[in-house]
Amino acid sequence: MEVVKSKKKFKKAHAYIIKKVGYVYLLLMFFTSGITTVLTKRLMTGGLNPFHILTYTSFVGVIVLITINCRRGLRGLISSRIGFEWLLIAAFTGFSLYELTFNIALQYMTVSQTIVIYYSHPIFLYFAGLIFLNHRTERAINKKVLMGIVISFAGIYFVMTGGKVLSFTFNEGLIYILVSIISITIFTILGKKKEIPETPFLFMGQAISLLSGIIVLTLKGWWVFPDSKEIIYLLFIAVVYNLINMLFYMKTIQYLSVEKLSTLTYMSPVITSMLAIIILKEPFLVTTAAGLVLVILGNLISSKKEH
Repeated sequence: MEVVKSKKKFKKAHAYIIKKVGYVYLLLMFFTSGITTVLTKRLMTGGLNPFHILTYTSFVGVIVLITINCRRGLRGLISSRIGFEWLLIAAFTGFSLYELTFNIALQYMTVSQTIVIYYSHPIFLYFAGLIFLNHRTERAINKKVLMGIVISFAGIYFVMTGGKVLSFTFNEGLIYILVSIISITIFTILGKKKEIPETPFLFMGQAISLLSGIIVLTLKGWWVFPDSKEIIYLLFIAVVYNLINMLFYMKTIQYLSVEKLSTLTYMSPVITSMLAIIILKEPFLVTTAAGLVLVILGNLISSKKEH
């Protein structure tokens, strides 16, 4: 009996520690992501565009990964138990397409606008969980969920119109941020269904980004050599975000459930918006803050479980 009780206590303690570790990874992910978003916006106010940023940071990332894993060789960097085709899908959706479309959206909107709209993605993740993770019995669509969705999208509309609800002007950035949301949702669901290996995922994602970036920059004649300050920013993005932050995200989706992740992501737009105001001197708009509150409230309402 004592042995059984000890095992139960150990399992409870282990589960508690695992959950706390997940929260630590989540918080680290929010801060590194926020700083990187702000630095990316600053780079694009200069002479660089999203393809420059993606290409240069991916080049650094590929070099770093090859150097660290030189003993494994190229085959070791791209081999995984989930199969090459699933690794390719994960790398494309969770890294290349996601980063590129998010950065393009930043060209058309402020950091605060972009991040508020992006963090409506728990709604998409909620429905994806119902469809692909067999959560139909745990989380059914009801009036509360629908109300949360309406409130969240009302917040997005409020941000885009600046509070003038009858004067909506279409912003091209909306298309790109929507593609980014769909892309990271696909990756998150895939990460819950299959154990994606971190190093092959990062190498594959950066290799795809590097090759596609070189092609685009060459065809468009967009090659520009960054100055010393831009190089520092690019190195930070390449190492801290493209490598470390993605590892934080992959660890987070391993330790926390989709429902918990959907609920807690409301912290990220608050952190990123504050960083944009402090570092980029973006104006603090009451309408953006109000829209953020609506998005967070909608996410919380739709993700709260029935008792």
